[in-house]
Amino acid sequence: MENTDIVKNLVSIIIPVYNTEKYLGYCLNSVVSQTYCQIEIILVNDGSTDNSLTICQNYAKIDDRISIITIGNGGVSKARNVGLDAAKGEFVQFVDSDDVIRSNMVECLIQLMEMYQVDLAVCGFKKIKLSEDIGRAETVTLSTGIMGRECVLTRELLLGKMGHILWKTSTLESMTNKMFRRTIIEDNHIRFLTDLSLGEDFCFNMDCIQYINGVVFTSEAYYYYLQENKNALTRKYRSDLFDNQMFLIERFCNLIKEFMKISREEEREIAEYTIAKMMQSLYNLTSGECSLSIFEKKREIARIINNDFVRKAYGKAEYIEPKYEWIREYIEFSDIQSIYERLLSVKMQRPTILKKVLIKMCDAILRVHYIKFIEMIRESLKIRSIKKTIIKCFLKLIGKSKGYDEVRAL
Repeated sequence: MENTDIVKNLVSIIIPVYNTEKYLGYCLNSVVSQTYCQIEIILVNDGSTDNSLTICQNYAKIDDRISIITIGNGGVSKARNVGLDAAKGEFVQFVDSDDVIRSNMVECLIQLMEMYQVDLAVCGFKKIKLSEDIGRAETVTLSTGIMGRECVLTRELLLGKMGHILWKTSTLESMTNKMFRRTIIEDNHIRFLTDLSLGEDFCFNMDCIQYINGVVFTSEAYYYYLQENKNALTRKYRSDLFDNQMFLIERFCNLIKEFMKISREEEREIAEYTIAKMMQSLYNLTSGECSLSIFEKKREIARIINNDFVRKAYGKAEYIEPKYEWIREYIEFSDIQSIYERLLSVKMQRPTILKKVLIKMCDAILRVHYIKFIEMIRESLKIRSIKKTIIKCFLKLIGKSKGYDEVRAL
């Protein structure tokens, strides 16, 4: 049952917990040590079978702001909904139990929301790929910096720029880099979809956005998303990935259309986002967990490439991420055999020592300053020879960005 009580200035931090004993202590330490003290921490134990519940109980003994709710394993959406039903705060925030947040995250987001009197705050975040050697941990910062340092948008302005924000900043899909005014959620009976196992957070965000009065974006990265390094060949395969991504994009477009006509520029950026998701769906077929036969993989490639929505998007898209640009060679006539072979060759390709050095040099430059051309070089080196990368970059410099047919002839 929904709790409609509101405790002014209180922030409800909801943390679903399922078998995360390895990182749970780091997560809880980062939450209980927040500089903003008026918080309630709702831990929803989603049927953990490791020591996660014991860790939660130990923290609850030393911090009376922590409450624990134990439920049978039902997935992260159900756990978050249970947390929402128990929340009492004026504001609500979600944290995953294997991530950490900066000590001043809550304070800073509250200040921004109160300063601008908006219903939603969005910050940047960092993806940290962990390894056994902590010195080799890789950090990727995803922020709103491409928009500006501190941007305040009304709902109408946000909807008019959502395609650009979604495609360029990677900050709209997750809910963990956000703080919500809880009345928006409760007054409109918004909850997570429990029948969706991917993109449920994006749907939740979209449901909230249609009711907010405005949003503040900050380029500061307050949230740290921890990832263990895993071999790409063993990454999880999802048989429903393509259909799921198309569902989310269609839902996104319908949200904008409900309030305004989508501009031509927004159409182009949504199309480019769609092509990126199409390519991710193709690479999904190269997962070591994918048990489809060669014939089934090729049939799935054909289904993805010839999808009407994808075809329309490709007709509107101008930019394709450098690492995916090779698709231009084969998509026009749906050359499934070549696409299949290319996917496998990328999967099996082992870069030379020189290529590894060049890629690391590009990475070093990009960590200091983002340069689009350097990124293009890096991504091209990952899938092409050094010679073809040089030719491709030369063509780009002289303005023949679509002249890659000249490279193919070499």
